[in-house]
Amino acid sequence: MKEISEEIIEINFKDLTDLKLKFDKKVGLIIHWDNVKYEFLLNIKSNNDKLLVLGSGALGQKEFDRTRPYLERHSWQFKQSTIHYHDPTYYIDNKIGIGWGVGDENTWYLEKIAAILKILIKKININRKNILFYGSSAGGFTSLMLSTLIKGTMCLADIPQLYVHKYKSKAEQLDVWKVIKNNAFSDISDEMFLESFLNRLDFVELVKRENYVPDAYLVLDCSVNLDFYTQYIPFFETLNQLPFNENSNRLKLIIKGQHRGHRALSQTNTFQLINKLFSDDSSNEFINEIESNFSKSNNINKSQLVDKLTKYNTARIDIYLDGKDKTGNTLKLTEIDDYIDIAKLTWMENPNSSLRITNKNNSIDFKVICLDDGELTFRLRGISFKVRNQRLPIYINYTKFIVNDKSIMGRNRIVDHNHPIKYTKKVKANETLNVHIEWTPC
Repeated sequence: MKEISEEIIEINFKDLTDLKLKFDKKVGLIIHWDNVKYEFLLNIKSNNDKLLVLGSGALGQKEFDRTRPYLERHSWQFKQSTIHYHDPTYYIDNKIGIGWGVGDENTWYLEKIAAILKILIKKININRKNILFYGSSAGGFTSLMLSTLIKGTMCLADIPQLYVHKYKSKAEQLDVWKVIKNNAFSDISDEMFLESFLNRLDFVELVKRENYVPDAYLVLDCSVNLDFYTQYIPFFETLNQLPFNENSNRLKLIIKGQHRGHRALSQTNTFQLINKLFSDDSSNEFINEIESNFSKSNNINKSQLVDKLTKYNTARIDIYLDGKDKTGNTLKLTEIDDYIDIAKLTWMENPNSSLRITNKNNSIDFKVICLDDGELTFRLRGISFKVRNQRLPIYINYTKFIVNDKSIMGRNRIVDHNHPIKYTKKVKANETLNVHIEWTPC
């Protein structure tokens, strides 16, 4: 700490309220609390009423002296006052390459950091609306969590993890959180760990617990498949569970696609965003400007993003007629909506007695003519989607399923490929069924 600060202050937590802060100089602050060392780098400016609180991303297995704090971007020249905080989780074991402020079984370190920051904020005498938590990757996660715990503040989270327990290493596809569990917690099963400490691992769960949505900007790079499928899509699927209230804070998503892997914004773009967020301009024009700049500088392929998102709004309807004719074409569609894709269920006993319909327009109407006596079965589901030969669930919320003016569903039904809505009906040859189906993404 001494090589990056002009002065170091070391105290116990119980003495923090009596601390007199030093202004206009870089001060290393070490606080001992319940046998854990919490370290901060303060640069409080007397001529600026804005405060930037910075967390760090992954330490990984890079060569680093673990006897001193890891404070990412401490050399950047910000206009605002700054507080950098270190994650003591890194001190527990050298095997831990990403800490996320999880701590150990007795202490949630990030919650303690929040308690310390609240005291420092009060001492600085700064309005919480002028405080911005910022970080990328793991630092983006801790920034979101701290802005949820310290209400009334803002947050800028660049390529953040949102679910620690869903995050996997890129090379080995291993659950990274297990390194923390195995080295910082006593003998405990994976299931018990996730059940007992989910609030430390899951941004959405903390938001629900606190009943508070932070005023946050999330910069998401959807060109990174690992982030897109393990972090962003689960997040999109739970947005309707967040406790949004009228006139409350909002989460703003800035979608980008650098196609350079899991990499944060450049220093120039980061300064631009931070300065804009600290201005009084929170209008739609500002968001459009930022998105436009990222689009131009990072060559976002919007069609690729649309292709990735389309699957989450695509319904699939399988129809099969089990009749006397085991070889002929026994089903026919008429009065078909535009943009319906039709295929056969090739794995069925008689593919010619089957139809597979996919559509992304949120509703379809068609007539199906049965050319044989038998049992007609509908299955309403999500599409089949696999990553590395593993099928991932794509959920669809079916809101209406009407056959010959009869409503088949008494309520909305959320399904995926493996758990469809099934409806079976006895039919006669040349019988026509009028079908109407509506759905929304989930």
